Amino acid sequence: MLIVPLVTKEIAPSLTPLIQLSGLSEWTDEKVKNLLLIPGVMGYLGLDDNDIVGCVLGKFDPFQSEIYLLCVHPLARNKGLGSHLLESFEAELQKRRREYNAQSTDLGGPTEELQVFLEVRVSNQLARRLYEKLGYGCMRIRSNYYKDVAKKDPLLNTYEDATVYQKSLVLKPTAKD
Repeated sequence: MLIVPLVTKEIAPSLTPLIQLSGLSEWTDEKVKNLLLIPGVMGYLGLDDNDIVGCVLGKFDPFQSEIYLLCVHPLARNKGLGSHLLESFEAELQKRRREYNAQSTDLGGPTEELQVFLEVRVSNQLARRLYEKLGYGCMRIRSNYYKDVAKKDPLLNTYEDATVYQKSLVLKPTAKD
C-alpha cells in the first residue's frame, strides 16, 4: 500500500464510489467535489496497484482542524491502511501548524498543540476503535446528527447519534529544530 497526498480536486468522481462502498452513502459526487473546493481542505489517498482503496479528507485550521471523512475499501481493512492515512494526515497538520507558528504575529505567541476534531456514527464500532487506538477521545454525543434516509418511504426516516472525538496533536520537532 502506498500513501500519497491528494493533489487535484478533479479526483472527486473517483473517490465517491469508494466512499459509498465504505458505508458513507450520503456522499455524492457533488458533495465530494464541493468539499474539495473549500479552502484549506486536504487529504491523502491509499493506493494498491494504482487503485484507490482508502482516503482521508479534512481541513487544516491553525486552531481547530477537522477530519471530514476516513474510508477504506472493505477488502483493504484490518491491514493498517486507516492508521497510516490518519498518521499521514496528522503529520501534514503538524507541518502546516509549524509553518503558521513561524509566520504568526499573535500576541500570545505560537502554541505547541493543534486540536483535531471529527464525528463518527455511534454504531460505527470499527472506526471508533481505530480513532481511540490512535489517541482520539470522546468529547460528547451529538443527538440525531446523522439522517438515515429510508429509500421507499420518507416518513420512515430515522436519525443516529454521532460521537464527537478530539485529539491534541503536540507539535513534533523537525530535523531543523
